[in-house]
Amino acid sequence: MVPTGELAIEDGEWTPERYLDNERRTAELSRRLVAAAIAPDGSLVGYTDVSVSRAKTTQASVGITFVLPGHRGHSLGLAIKLASHRALVVALPECEIVRTSNAAVNDHMNAVNEAMGYRQVEDILEVQKQLD
Repeated sequence: MVPTGELAIEDGEWTPERYLDNERRTAELSRRLVAAAIAPDGSLVGYTDVSVSRAKTTQASVGITFVLPGHRGHSLGLAIKLASHRALVVALPECEIVRTSNAAVNDHMNAVNEAMGYRQVEDILEVQKQLD
């Protein structure tokens, strides 16, 4: 689970059809570059993606970066995030800004972002109300 503080976030219902429909819509609107960490047994243990709008190729956004709990502590998050950024520079050299966001409680990814040279430009307050 990605650290999100105290927000109660549940997994959505992702069918193969929903996933493919989402991928098609995303491809129409933007270009996505991805990097992954694969374990020796071939399983996916880490992933990150960077999306760039086809309408504005000077700015990109990191969608998600994760490393499964059993594989953390080996700098995989940093490695895959660097790989995606290197691919971005090659594919779209005009891209000048990459945005990312993260929960304040996610110390590991905050350290990765800091090591990569990200700087904080705003705080975002997310609130949630439980309806009973």
